[in-house]
Amino acid sequence: MRGLFGGPRHGEAEIGQLPRLIKSIERDPGRDAAYIELLQAYESKGDLDGAIVYLTGLVDRMRKIEVPYRYLLVAYNRKGDRAGLSKMVRLYPRYEAAHDWFLMDAYMKSDWDGAIAVLGALVQLHPDEERWSRYLATAYDNKGDLESTVAGLTRLVELCPASDDLRQQLEYYRSRKIGLEARPSVSDSPTSRSDTAASMAAGRGFQTSAARSKTEFEKNLELKKKLADIDANDRERKRIDHVLRSRPRPVTPWEKFKGIKPTGSRDGFG
Repeated sequence: MRGLFGGPRHGEAEIGQLPRLIKSIERDPGRDAAYIELLQAYESKGDLDGAIVYLTGLVDRMRKIEVPYRYLLVAYNRKGDRAGLSKMVRLYPRYEAAHDWFLMDAYMKSDWDGAIAVLGALVQLHPDEERWSRYLATAYDNKGDLESTVAGLTRLVELCPASDDLRQQLEYYRSRKIGLEARPSVSDSPTSRSDTAASMAAGRGFQTSAARSKTEFEKNLELKKKLADIDANDRERKRIDHVLRSRPRPVTPWEKFKGIKPTGSRDGFG
């Protein structure tokens, strides 16, 4: 049914655009805008599976272009299919720039579930690369779910038994979990205090070592956040300048004096 004014509803208009958008992507598969509209059209139709089918075929056909793969990851993430998201990363490990692009976007949007799905697959693919397990720990930390952190790291240690870094992280988060569970019932004895201090020291040491060896991804992430803060401050400054300029300027005492109109003298000097 059409709207009250006879025009197509917004969702219907987007669905009708699918053939045009697909033609646009086939003509220029390296342009982002058409993919964004395509996903919106499929999503309004309630058919993200259709988007996944089309983009999967496009990735297979156009292996030298990374953009279709990036939006295939986005489609799986929007659908909430984290297992499918991890599977795609394992099937296409060569698209490193696309993985960095997805992770940057996930970190900026605080999409920790999406980041964990991608990073978990990357840790399995590269168990000896410390940066992926470190990013994974950061994502788990930001999500703030200690239970899922321990469960996720336990699975990864089973899959990557040779990774000392993963094992150290698991021990660290296990000690935190045990400490939180035991906190209400443990007496404040010297032994428990020393154990807690040792656990905290281990955690600080782990975090310090991670901070010492920042990679390009972490540096770019920090830089992007700083640039966003600078842009926000600049917009606020411009807003305040505009408000101040639009206010009437206060009249000076000299201008007030010059504005006095003569009224004639009552002293009678001639």
